Amino acid sequence: MPTPVKRAFRVFRYLFQHEPWVFEVIFGFCTAIFFWLLWVDWREGPMYGSIRILSEARSEAFWQWLGFGGGAVQFTAALYNKPGRTALKWGRWLTAGVLTWLWGAMAWSGWIASAWSPVPILYVGMAVANLYVAFHVLWEDEFRRLRRVGG
Repeated sequence: MPTPVKRAFRVFRYLFQHEPWVFEVIFGFCTAIFFWLLWVDWREGPMYGSIRILSEARSEAFWQWLGFGGGAVQFTAALYNKPGRTALKWGRWLTAGVLTWLWGAMAWSGWIASAWSPVPILYVGMAVANLYVAFHVLWEDEFRRLRRVGG
């Protein structure tokens, strides 16, 4: 009889290998909620420091809407993804790339705002997660192309 931890790991591994769009939905939803909370003036702790640093380059509203809009688009595109929709594939890929860049910028500015805190590490984790999504979308397309050819 598997333990609950083994069962949870087995489910995670199955989703990671066979249904990675689930992670895309989760990352998009979390990104949209996080930037929405920043937009409604949730300014607690060191997490706000990174947006304050970035607002010196562009306005706060730019970063907040980029994160909220990007997360919402990623979430929606992953939910409505069907095989053969090439336009949606490019949207998913571009959104994952933009969110990778956004979370990387947040990690860099979080490091400037409060070095050696866990906040930049959390942001790097989200950047790596979105990078995984971007690579997976491209791999998914190439894998399907190979299967159609017979490889």
